Amino acid sequence: MTSTWDSAAEWAEHDMALPEDSKSALRGFAAAAFGRDLVERSRGAEPLLADGPAARTPNTD
Repeated sequence: MTSTWDSAAEWAEHDMALPEDSKSALRGFAAAAFGRDLVERSRGAEPLLADGPAARTPNTD
């Protein structure tokens, strides 16, 4: 059984369709750089799906 995350990744990588003239959608190198930055900034943060305000506030130690 695959996880919800695996299903979401599969959809994003193979089935998602972006409008060709989108002004906000990132593609290629820009999308990869944004994803890497997001992961780096989230290290040490509470899980995004946890309940409560701590889940929305990254750990800045």
